[in-house]
Amino acid sequence: MSAPPWQQVPQEEEEVSIDYSQKSQEATQPVSDWHEVKTEDGRVYYYDSISRRSVWEKPEELMNEFERKLSKLAWKEYTTADGKQYWYNVNTRESVWEIPEEYRKAIAEETLPETKQAFPHLQQEQETRSEAFPESLTQQARPDREQTAPSKDAISRKRAPNFVPPKEKRHKRADHREEDFDTYEAAERAFFRFLDSFNVTPSWTWEQAVHELCTEKGYYVIKNPWERKCAFDAYIMNYLTEQSDREKNRILALRKDFFSLLKSRDDIHSYTLWRTAKTLLADEAAFLAAPTEFERQLLFFEHRQKLKEDEEKQEKNNRKNALDDFCVLLNKLELDPYTRWNTAQEKFENDPRYQKNPNMKHLSKLEALTVYESHIKHLEREYITEKQRQKKEKYRTERKNRDAFRTLLLDLRQEKKITLRTKWKEIYPLFKDDPRYLNMLGQPGSTPLDLFWDIIVEFENEFREKRNVVLDCLQILQLRVEENSDVQEFVQRVMQSLKENNRDDSVSEDIVSEVIIRTKEKIAQRKADEKKADERRIRRKIDNLRSAIKYIEPPIPLSATYEEMKPVLSKLPEFSALDSEEYRVAAFDKYIRRQREKAALEKQNRIRRGYYDEGGDSAYGGYTSGTRVYEMKPPLDYDEDLPMKSDRHVGPPGPAHPSNANDFNSLQSNAPPVSGMDGESSEEGEIH
Repeated sequence: MSAPPWQQVPQEEEEVSIDYSQKSQEATQPVSDWHEVKTEDGRVYYYDSISRRSVWEKPEELMNEFERKLSKLAWKEYTTADGKQYWYNVNTRESVWEIPEEYRKAIAEETLPETKQAFPHLQQEQETRSEAFPESLTQQARPDREQTAPSKDAISRKRAPNFVPPKEKRHKRADHREEDFDTYEAAERAFFRFLDSFNVTPSWTWEQAVHELCTEKGYYVIKNPWERKCAFDAYIMNYLTEQSDREKNRILALRKDFFSLLKSRDDIHSYTLWRTAKTLLADEAAFLAAPTEFERQLLFFEHRQKLKEDEEKQEKNNRKNALDDFCVLLNKLELDPYTRWNTAQEKFENDPRYQKNPNMKHLSKLEALTVYESHIKHLEREYITEKQRQKKEKYRTERKNRDAFRTLLLDLRQEKKITLRTKWKEIYPLFKDDPRYLNMLGQPGSTPLDLFWDIIVEFENEFREKRNVVLDCLQILQLRVEENSDVQEFVQRVMQSLKENNRDDSVSEDIVSEVIIRTKEKIAQRKADEKKADERRIRRKIDNLRSAIKYIEPPIPLSATYEEMKPVLSKLPEFSALDSEEYRVAAFDKYIRRQREKAALEKQNRIRRGYYDEGGDSAYGGYTSGTRVYEMKPPLDYDEDLPMKSDRHVGPPGPAHPSNANDFNSLQSNAPPVSGMDGESSEEGEIH
């Protein structure tokens, strides 16, 4: 009975041997002037003798084809100070502990062709593993570690591909008899112990484990290759988890001890430099517990940053407390919205509460000014709000006072103490001591008199609306209002008629009475106007007669009487226009009176002129004074000058005075007749 396929070892296994060293030597022949040089501590660098340049990384001229292919990848392989390998992506700046898939494939493409020739059964296991355990499972087990860029020291320690070259000569696997286990879990634990005994680490791949351990006892404790591969992956994941937990615990313990040390030192502050702290803490056990100086520096910077944040937070709290205390102090000071900054500053600086408060030393002048401006704006808002409230309250009070007084007037109207003909002076005594009237005094807006006139206007509007109803009723009743008509009698008859027509509700007795009274007033006013018009016509006729008498030739002597001149005057048309003899006599007497007044005035003027003529140096008509000659105008003859100012046509003057009274009978006025005009006379205001 033959062994299962996964236990059969091909015969070519002993003869397969991949000589990596020979291949590397053939590909790394120097093709340029770069040379490999080692420092005193064993570090390798490369020197170009032509350009005299030195670099840590291997130049491309010295790389073989496989190394050139890896150099073109974004992932680079580095080694930490304690010998751990990790991979760094130069594009994304990401660091991982597990070999990236891109890097793994590049290595596999280079090594698998030769390995498959020696181990053809490994190809199937590789495909099975890639399908069962994707890369995401291994990524979950990666430790959380700080992503840092590689240093020059790390760059120099690039290692070769993570495959152990096959031995030059391998013996056939002995036919070991593996122990049988009842459960898969027991077999898995035995397989874990087997892997641990060979120091299998996460850097091993499944192909490498198969290549190295397939001939060892304990490899086949799990018979199924698929389950064996799953157990290997589980072992790697457990290894990574334990390694990550150990690293986390180490870092936590290191952080705790390191921070406790820094907190206990009084000479470590937020402004302490690393070189100073390194000297001060050089002998401390907690400081030396960190394996590398890089970790010590990171922990120190973290502690210093925390100190800075604590100080900033404390400073912020101090400033906040100072601002709060300053706001409370400003509220207690007696400040108004118009207080200036220098006045307020003098007040709070001299206040004991400001001087004794330790928080005020954290308050700057600019912050105090900002708080003061905010406080003043708050006071201004309160002041404006209060003023608006007072204004609204005052307006409301004034409105209530007006409403109360208007109610008072309406009550008086209901009591019929205010009617359409009521005057202010008649109702003033009724409410002069009433508080509703006294509250109206002195306030802006409508006055008590304005409100009273509003009531009268309402009366008037109501009267105008109902007046036609009353007039129509009077017309239906065929009642004619006369100047001496009885108002009460008309009111009763009109109200009775309205009541019969069911219209008494819309018209009150006051309106009916007012309509009748106003009708009587109109009749009386019309008669008065007619009388005035008659008087104006008579006065105009009298004035026309006086004007006609002025132009009679020869002029009427001042000593003449009406009876003497009546025959002459009767020939004038103006004389015939006056029907009353009394008016004719009045016109003649007024003419004679005016002529006598003019004659007396002329006599006074002649006496005055004669006085100056007697004392003058020249004859009457002019006098000389110095070099200038002044001429005296002759006295004005009013009787002769009057026709010149009139539009009437006057004939040539006759003799100065008639020889006797009988001559006037043959004389007639040459003035044109004046038609009677219904106009006001400008010379006389009333009729005598």
